Amino acid sequence: MEIPDSSQTKPLIVTLRLSYDVITADPKPRTMLVTQQASVANFNFRTFLGSFDDKVYVETKSGRATIGTIDSGSTRIASLVTNDDTWVLINAPLTVPVEDIRIVLTHLTPARR
Repeated sequence: MEIPDSSQTKPLIVTLRLSYDVITADPKPRTMLVTQQASVANFNFRTFLGSFDDKVYVETKSGRATIGTIDSGSTRIASLVTNDDTWVLINAPLTVPVEDIRIVLTHLTPARR
């Protein structure tokens, strides 16, 4: 999956719904929502990331991501501000493992120019 060049997407927000099946004893499809937009000026990312519980940090080609939970632990969330100031946000139910979100984050690449 390529991250569109943020200079070409301002002020657009791109939303992708990723659904996939996992072969398990309970084979329900898993879904995560991925949004991408230009980083928001004057947004306090430190406070935002501070609201995450159960934090896990992931180093990616595009920058450092934070994965955690919100809403009293009922929602999994990930945030990545890339090296070129693009903000990627992932929301998913707890049925989506942290590892699945990590895989998506580590496979994002900037758009080719």
